[in-house]
Amino acid sequence: MLSFVVRALVATFTELGNDEVYYRIFGLFPDWSYFDHPPMVAWLVRLTTFGAEVVPEFFVRLASVVIGTLNTYIIYRIAGGGKAGFAAGLLYTGSIYASVILGTFIMPDTPLSLFWLLSLWIFSRILVEEPTAKNGRLMLVAGVLVGLAMLSKYTGAYLWAAAGLFVIIYNRKWMIRWELWTAVVISCLFLMPVVVWNFQNGWISFTFHSARVVAEDSFNWLYLGRELMGGVFYNNPVNFVLIIGALFGAARSSEKSLLMIFSLPMIILFLGISLTRETLPHWAAPAYFALIILAAKWLKTLRWAYLSVGLTAFVLILGFVQIQTGAIDVGGKKGGIDIGRGDFSLDMYGWRYGGERFAELHNQYVAAGLMPANATLLQYGWDDAAHIDTYFGLPIGLQTKTIADTAATHYYEWINRRRGGFIEGQDFYLISPSRYFFSAEELYSNKFDFISNADTIKIYRRGEHVSSFYVYRLKGLQTKDYGENSNYER
Repeated sequence: MLSFVVRALVATFTELGNDEVYYRIFGLFPDWSYFDHPPMVAWLVRLTTFGAEVVPEFFVRLASVVIGTLNTYIIYRIAGGGKAGFAAGLLYTGSIYASVILGTFIMPDTPLSLFWLLSLWIFSRILVEEPTAKNGRLMLVAGVLVGLAMLSKYTGAYLWAAAGLFVIIYNRKWMIRWELWTAVVISCLFLMPVVVWNFQNGWISFTFHSARVVAEDSFNWLYLGRELMGGVFYNNPVNFVLIIGALFGAARSSEKSLLMIFSLPMIILFLGISLTRETLPHWAAPAYFALIILAAKWLKTLRWAYLSVGLTAFVLILGFVQIQTGAIDVGGKKGGIDIGRGDFSLDMYGWRYGGERFAELHNQYVAAGLMPANATLLQYGWDDAAHIDTYFGLPIGLQTKTIADTAATHYYEWINRRRGGFIEGQDFYLISPSRYFFSAEELYSNKFDFISNADTIKIYRRGEHVSSFYVYRLKGLQTKDYGENSNYER
């Protein structure tokens, strides 16, 4: 309960991060799939925000706070309850990935974690036993859960890879059971909306993700180190040490073999990919759930589990304080046009205030006849667009669109179409955050009749100027050369 309260407070009083605003916009545009991910995260956001265009951050993240709490109980049950279950719940709460990344902030990993753990719960019960009619029915339920995991994130498919590997090595009797093969078919049927959407859109999502994991020619030890150390940090260094101890110290059993198969191959796979390609540590992070259970069952005393929770609580509170106050100097630029560059703690700070000041500026422009009341906001990349959309445009009823190729705009290419495309002569705002400054002239000088000098909105933290937003007025859209964004009207 304490974890729920702390995470709910952080979810309430912290602005949305780069990925979160993007998934928040997904929720406004229900679809069978998206450029970046399957649709489950969008459906969750739409459910908790009721499809409203302007809602407090807490409702965007509500599913994360609730699912993070449910997962603690589920992992308690998988570990068998009692002392081992309590230790598993503590270690899960101590995981920064579980408590913060997916349990506080809204990510595709949020629904994935729920269906992953529920699937693991069933597989851990039935795969180590003789196939029976009851276990056969549970296998069909597992097919549904894995299908929902795959609708959350493509890595959910690993659950079937792990289950299949365990069956081949340890329990081949399942291979002749119709329930196993029917469950696999059920999971595939759940993924059909994603397949159909990709077929209609040139397999673009599958192509995008497959390109991120194809090996390149040269080794990059920096990528490997980042993946390895990211795994240590995301899952909490205390948890990581306990996991290593359990892998070598826990007695050999069918349960240990199952937990290792549902974890180690996936972790090793992404470590291998990171030898030549840049990876993100949370891609393999769900695999650590099984290892947390293994560590909890091996643990002799709970003090290490309490230490794990304490460390994550410290990190969460420190992060919140840093975002709100900037108490620790993390090396961001102190001045210049790109003030704030390099200060990651500003990812979730200043957007709401900047949007409020922009609303005042927009009213002044309209009153002076410099901009139409229904002007559109224009951005280049999906991450800037989603933040500007959420905090600058939607609160005052203005739409945000992007002009770039699909690699930069991602799902905003589809949002452009659903918002009516582009019209010759249309007027726009472009808002450039100083932390990753870009000028309107550099991006769009050949696409508009007139681009104004930028007006500046300054963001302060503890009385110190830490970042800015530069507001350009772009008048008279004049060209249709938008790369793959071709939904344009004359």
